[in-house]
Amino acid sequence: MLPPHTIGYINSGSIPVNMKSLRALAFTSYAHFTNDGFYLLFPLLITYYSKLPHVNISFLGFIAVIYAVLSGLLSPKIGAIADRHDNDAAMIGIGLSVYALAIVVLLLPFIFAGYFYMLVILGAVILGVAQSFYHPIGATILSYSFGRKAPTEMGINGSAGSLGRSVVSGLFVLAVAVFGIATGMFALATFALVSALVVYAGLSYFRRGKQSRKKPERRTPRRKREMGKYRSFITLLMAIVFMRAMFLAGTVTFIPKYLDIVLNSSVLMGAVVSFSFFFAVLGQLAFGYITSRMGGKFSILLTSVFPGIAFMLFLLSGSNVYMLAATYSIFTFFAFTGFPVLLGYVNQVVPKSISTTAGGDVWGLGQYVGNGAGITVISALILAISVYSALWIMLVFLVPSIALIAFLPERGKIDIHVHALRKE
Repeated sequence: MLPPHTIGYINSGSIPVNMKSLRALAFTSYAHFTNDGFYLLFPLLITYYSKLPHVNISFLGFIAVIYAVLSGLLSPKIGAIADRHDNDAAMIGIGLSVYALAIVVLLLPFIFAGYFYMLVILGAVILGVAQSFYHPIGATILSYSFGRKAPTEMGINGSAGSLGRSVVSGLFVLAVAVFGIATGMFALATFALVSALVVYAGLSYFRRGKQSRKKPERRTPRRKREMGKYRSFITLLMAIVFMRAMFLAGTVTFIPKYLDIVLNSSVLMGAVVSFSFFFAVLGQLAFGYITSRMGGKFSILLTSVFPGIAFMLFLLSGSNVYMLAATYSIFTFFAFTGFPVLLGYVNQVVPKSISTTAGGDVWGLGQYVGNGAGITVISALILAISVYSALWIMLVFLVPSIALIAFLPERGKIDIHVHALRKE
């Protein structure tokens, strides 16, 4: 008899069953590396755009809201499409390909300055579309591959995403410093296209199984009933994620600019960002394991409280580059663990038939729309006060998020609920 984690792969080709899970982990991790490698693209571009004549950084912040909100609104739709159509490899490949188009469009404002804002807005729209694909789909592939131990593998997968944020961002800043903005961005676009082909080829064997191949109209009523049973849990988690995301995105969007101001060097800024985000790699690994062993509620609490403390120390570090790097590294270690913690928690709770839809709600409406709200708030604040003061104010949004964690169900209650539902 096949082990539980091979469900969904019985008819998927000639690859040995025990290698399929490892292949899924390898190629979804590479996809995560690529996808999150572009996470800091627009915040870094704010630094470069702001050096152009007559460009307002607060307005650039409002433009950042576009891709954050759009990706949030689209993510549940993309998740639902992925649940209905059993072709996750193609979906991820499309998402990575759209990044290439976004990067090319975001380069154009440097060339056609007369159309600056129009081109930046268009690029932000395309970037929002690209960001809506990977996370719920990648989480579902891992859930089908590894079953209830998936959060541990999500930590490994998420660490690849964090490594992408660190490595790709650092190489981009270095490439711009040495070769110029055009070469740096064309290299990024090429990387996105090649990665799309690699991921599609690597995951093209993957199929969720017979249940996923039923006609969409037959599966929709069941999905709606199951979503209804889990709606209160999903809504509460979305609220927690929304406020937490307001704090994280509102601060991260202007961290490169803040570092550029206090350090007076875009190269040092890039070095601190790249160094700090490397520690998120370790955080993803650690909290993937912790979520598997201790449950999502415990992990969400740790990854909400400690980032708040670390960020206060970061703001108190002044222009000391070593303190800035150390405190922001602690921040990223705890804060950028959402993939194994949040989506790992969702996949512990909900049935596989609605896992991508539920993940799309939490990650899309909670994480991405929360990102947009946070960027909106800090961009408005910067119209009246300094970036430094605005970063302090964003800490306020973390408090209600932490308070609501108390109302999440304990892991034991979740397990009982899930088992009871699956026996119906």
